[in-house]
Amino acid sequence: MATSSAGKHDNGSPTAAIHQTRRRSTLGSGDRTRTPTWLLRQYFPKGKSLDGVTQERLDEVAAKLNRRPRKTLGFQTPAAKLAEPIVSP
Repeated sequence: MATSSAGKHDNGSPTAAIHQTRRRSTLGSGDRTRTPTWLLRQYFPKGKSLDGVTQERLDEVAAKLNRRPRKTLGFQTPAAKLAEPIVSP
């Protein structure tokens, strides 16, 4: 199976071609990141160096983000959801 520089694969058929694409954005592909970029930008503006950010500050921001209610958890925090008893069917 030969590969051309255009990213098409030839399996011997003159009309068979598979186009390979690179994922450019996780949000554009229907996938979601764990923490949206806009949320982090509230604490760390784009273009600002993170060189002066201490581990203490990172821990503080992480704690704030982890205390936010999540729609996927019925607007509960992760800690509150984890504290619920597990019920077996």
